[in-house]
Amino acid sequence: MLFNRFATVACCAVISITCFCQKDISYKFGNITVKDFDVADSKIVHEDDGAVILYEAGETHFVGNKNDWFSYVFTCTKRIKILNKKALDLANVVIRLYKEDENEEVLSEIKATTFSLNNGNVTSVNMDKTGIFTEQEDKNHLLKKFTLPAVQEGSIIEYTYKITSPYTFNMPSWQFQSTRYPVLWSEYRVSIPSTLTYTSIRQGYDSFYIKKGWSGVENYMVTKQAEKGLLGDRDETLNLSTGTINYRWVEKDVKPLEIESYISSPKNYIDKIEFQLSGTYDGEDKTKVWNTWNVASEELLKEDDYQDAIVNDNYWIKDFADLNGITNQTDVAKYIFKYVQKNYTCTDTSDIFKFEPLRNVYKNQKGSVRGINLLLIALLRKNSVNAEPALLSTRENGFINPNYPVIDKFNYLICSAIINGKRYLLDASDASLGFNQLPDKCYNGYMYILLLNLPELRVM
Repeated sequence: MLFNRFATVACCAVISITCFCQKDISYKFGNITVKDFDVADSKIVHEDDGAVILYEAGETHFVGNKNDWFSYVFTCTKRIKILNKKALDLANVVIRLYKEDENEEVLSEIKATTFSLNNGNVTSVNMDKTGIFTEQEDKNHLLKKFTLPAVQEGSIIEYTYKITSPYTFNMPSWQFQSTRYPVLWSEYRVSIPSTLTYTSIRQGYDSFYIKKGWSGVENYMVTKQAEKGLLGDRDETLNLSTGTINYRWVEKDVKPLEIESYISSPKNYIDKIEFQLSGTYDGEDKTKVWNTWNVASEELLKEDDYQDAIVNDNYWIKDFADLNGITNQTDVAKYIFKYVQKNYTCTDTSDIFKFEPLRNVYKNQKGSVRGINLLLIALLRKNSVNAEPALLSTRENGFINPNYPVIDKFNYLICSAIINGKRYLLDASDASLGFNQLPDKCYNGYMYILLLNLPELRVM
């Protein structure tokens, strides 16, 4: 991404500005008084809730980075009153960070304190930063964990942290509602430079207490690194002035989501807002980023393993199995499906956007859920069975909104096969599944079939 043509990008943004003039809140981290401990039962708070979220706030803005582009900076702050022992687990905090190779999101400025009321006086215990631990969740995610000290019934816990990330495609979402606890105040602020365009997606039933949007101007220091191997070349730092679009959303006195027996995934119903990067502007060119389902499909299908699954001849696939004279298409598909299940091991179901050469999956007889099911598709197609990759979002991951191509909301890949006019949904990554059977978690609304000519969003 280059800004060589000019160091100042002028942008005129027109946004819809809505402001509900409501009483605002005064908040300062660490400023706990005796009054804060007095949380009486009300229509919102009940003793048996376990805890009440007194205040939570998220804020995302952008800064220039050393890769000739932008990083986002996300700050999260929470203040929670522990009502009884059912909620003591809230003292255990887990923060998930994304990484690719050596580039990973950076966690900083962690502060965590436990406040208690003793003989009418507020006492506090700060968390020792040596108590922050790192755990590798999978190839692309780290977990940072810490526990607030000396937490007991009646305590107030408060913590804040900051994440700096170069992955602008993954701008943080915000959840205003809890499935377990009442929330007295929840707010989210964003400030987005005009070089980036996002689609926002709102979910939930509660209305905003405050909703405000405005335009502004910010300066960003963007650094273009010198090319390696060129003696005398220096990094070039540019001062970029550009317009910004700013929003603030607040929800107040939000009841926890009532989870009915028929609700398979509460995440599908809670109040939240999400973002999908839809375009970029580097001072010279405007680029659309997956702003329609068709564009999303085109981009994914360009990747080598997708090409191997549905386009390429794959000369490296030999006679992988003796079909024993089977000619019926359904029986052929069943035979290949069982063969892959029996002979291939799934090593990762957590990241369907991580590329791995399909030839390596075939050779090593192991791979991710993406790799194994793409190999299944390749083997089926090599034996004249019509098969395509299909993306879906599992129940714990939440619904897919059919009106917005938020492609990174998908978290699972299966095979969709059409045989004699009937559709079969296959997952060879799990040896316990039968033919045309998926894990229960997969039945969650829409699936997105990546057809070469016309992708198809279908209800499962």
